[in-house]
Amino acid sequence: MVRFASRLTGNVEIAEEIVQESFLDLYRLLLEGGEVRHHRAWVMRVIRRRVWRLFTVSPDEQLTHETLDSLGTEEPSDAPRTQQAELTEFLAALTPRETEVVLLRASGLSYSEIGNELELATGAVGTLLARALRKMQAMSKDKITNKQEVEGKEHNGEPLQ
Repeated sequence: MVRFASRLTGNVEIAEEIVQESFLDLYRLLLEGGEVRHHRAWVMRVIRRRVWRLFTVSPDEQLTHETLDSLGTEEPSDAPRTQQAELTEFLAALTPRETEVVLLRASGLSYSEIGNELELATGAVGTLLARALRKMQAMSKDKITNKQEVEGKEHNGEPLQ
């Protein structure tokens, strides 16, 4: 969950605080006799809302389309830069809803947990993931085609653009 929150915030320390506060909220709710059917999905929803509030409440950082597009695109610092760039490019090509579903799935939630989290039918979760996968495959094909064209020009003695 810290990984999910750090992808949303881009900061591990803030993510750890948000996750800790979210678990405390769950503990308080259960202590008061509240009922939660899907604990993991509930905590993930609270995390997402806390991050949203963090970005929308702060007067220093107005939430823009660029900020929304970049949410969840931060990879841990030990990941190679090329993978981080490819992931950022891929996530930027998705709709905000597709990005949410992909990030929740990557964090280990099942289709039904994602559906509960986002208030979607399980089938809709599968559809959004399938669309995201098709976009990723199309981007991969384009990258391969472009790379082959560049390599072909190098071999034919033509200058690179």
